[in-house]
Formats: sequence, C-alpha cells, structure tokens
Amino acid sequence: MRHAILFLTLIITLAGCQHTAHRWPSSESALKPRFSRDQLSQVKNQHVLIVTHATEFFDTTRSAAAGIDQIVKEFKALGRPVIYLISDQSTEGYRQWYTQDRSPDFEIFSDGGEHNIPLAASEVTIAGGFFGSTDTLPGCHALSMRDAIRMHFELSQAPLTIHVPIQATYFYDEWKDQRDYLLKNHRPQIHSDAKYPFATMYFLREGNDGAGDDGNEQYFAHFFHPSRTENPNYRFGTFDDVSRKTHQFHFYVNDRLFESITESSKQPVHIKLETR
Repeated sequence: MRHAILFLTLIITLAGCQHTAHRWPSSESALKPRFSRDQLSQVKNQHVLIVTHATEFFDTTRSAAAGIDQIVKEFKALGRPVIYLISDQSTEGYRQWYTQDRSPDFEIFSDGGEHNIPLAASEVTIAGGFFGSTDTLPGCHALSMRDAIRMHFELSQAPLTIHVPIQATYFYDEWKDQRDYLLKNHRPQIHSDAKYPFATMYFLREGNDGAGDDGNEQYFAHFFHPSRTENPNYRFGTFDDVSRKTHQFHFYVNDRLFESITESSKQPVHIKLETR
C-alpha cells in the first residue's frame, strides 16, 4: 500500500479545527490501515464509522478517547468499515493520534474534517470532533457531517441517518457544558428564542460570513473552501449543496425527536445525538 508521509504545519483558519497541542506518550508512530484510499469505493453500500481527528492536538484532555475506542470495537465486531480522518501524517501527528486501535480499514488525509467518502447506505456514524460550526468555531466534526450529507445524496435519494455518539465526540470549550448536559440529561440545553434554536446555535449559517443573527440562516455548517490548498486531492462542494432549502433536518437525542427543519420537501437528514 502506498502510504505517503507528509510533514505538515497545521495552520488554524476559519475552515479548520482550533486548539493548541498537548503531548501524551504513545507507543506507536504510525497507523496500519488495511486498505489504501484507492479502494474506498468498496464502502459505498455499508454503514461506516468515520473518526475525525482523534488527536490530542485538538482534544487535549482526550475527552472522547474512551468513547471512540468503544465504538471502534463495536464496528469492527460487526464487520463494518472504520475510517480515520487524519489531519497530520507526520511522525508527531501519528504520535498524538490517541485511539487504542491503530489499524483502521482506511486512513484518509483530512485537513479540516473534509472528505469524499462514497456513502450510498442509509446510515453513517461520525465520531471525533470538534462538534458544531459557526463563523468563529468551524468544527471538523460538523464538516465531516456536511460532506457525508453531500456525498450521500450524490449517490442516493434515500433518507440519511447520521449517528453522533456524544461520548465519542469532543466539543469546543465554549460548548462543553452542552456535551455534559446531553450526557447527563439525555436532552439538549436550549435557551435561544430562535425558530430553530439548536440548529441555529450549532449548524445553520448564512454563508462565508458564518452563522447569522437575523433568522435567515440557510446553509448547514461550513465547507472546505476551494481556495485552500491543504488538501489538493479533495473534491470540494459549495454552500448550496447542503442547506435548509435543499434538505430537511430532523434532530434527535437517541430516538426522541426534538427539532425539525422541513422547509424543503425532499432529501431528509436525521441527525441522532446518542447518549447511551
């Protein structure tokens, strides 16, 4: 398997994850994927697990590590594909990658959570972080979700369910209280008077200027901008690919629906925040 080692300097921009590095010991310097990225088409019709940036460079306290390790074990026991999105493929980057399982089915370079994974199946699970997306907090997990939606509806018109295991997902410092509240109470903590308070807080944006405050947010999360050169192999999308004009969004905690955006009559997306 061709496996290029890239020495990168992570530049934190509006389209990338944010935080400073914290060093932890690691016994391995590299991952050992079973397949090359060129064979990714074989996951097209399977329920895959995407692990976005499970690294102490971003998640300095390893808050999602135990949850990620557990869900990786579950997917492997079921024979389902496990895909790691890696932001730093240098020796140091691999040392900071904190999963116990260092043999995913696929390893894909992803600077900001972006990907072109073919997802025709009706379900996908996305772990890692950072959760949510605003103009100042453009989470890599949110971009992975957004690209999952975009890629799915390129291949299928069937509804898509995105499972988000909260124990296996890390949040920005500003939103850690929401993560704790979700895990303790199994419901979101919402204080906004917005029409769609949860989606407006974490996902809906007006465009390149980020989340707005006038109630006219249309677009789901941010996208990896074509002017960025950190990932030349990535086929980027646009804001118009995933919006409340083109999709329905239904938000759940576990199986309990708590918010819906149904302005569009097609392409339903069910986002399940799982706390059990």
